[in-house]
Amino acid sequence: MNPITSRNIMSFVSVREQAIKDGIRALVNGKLLSLKIDVATRMDKAILGINQQIIHTNVNKSEIVVKTLGMIQLTYSHTGVYIRDKILEILDDYGITLDQIFSVTSDNGRNMVKAIEIFNDDTEESLLKDDTESEKFMDKLDDLNLANIHLVRCAAHTLQLCVYDVNKLDEISEKISICRKLCKTLRTETYR
Repeated sequence: MNPITSRNIMSFVSVREQAIKDGIRALVNGKLLSLKIDVATRMDKAILGINQQIIHTNVNKSEIVVKTLGMIQLTYSHTGVYIRDKILEILDDYGITLDQIFSVTSDNGRNMVKAIEIFNDDTEESLLKDDTESEKFMDKLDDLNLANIHLVRCAAHTLQLCVYDVNKLDEISEKISICRKLCKTLRTETYR
């Protein structure tokens, strides 16, 4: 085995990256899948993360396989159109088409919701803009596979928002404070 040095490490990384991508391409080829998408912002940097989930069936068992397709830095405003474009870039890199995507799970951010709406709208518009003659249009309807990507809003994120909203209420906040004081008092040695 060749030793890894500061001069040759990038070639090793590139070869390994290509092998991983080829494996994912083979896994998702022609199969229905779901995406999980989120944007994390820390220290003035925004990272878009995209994972894919697919049910992989072996001889005797099926399992859910999750693979990270990309973690890319966003350099512009996080609009629905910009996020859609970045998602398309990553999907194209793996040969994934929109008709393979069953659902996208994301937070409740309006930009994420808009990105999925645009995916569905773009597919419908591409059909309508080409043919204006009704006969051709009707013929195309028989062969039509519209992207009907379902948006699934992350349950954990929704629950977190609910808890946050409830804690903002003064009366609830006051009751929680009283409970904390009571718990602290009961934990002291004199009340045991």
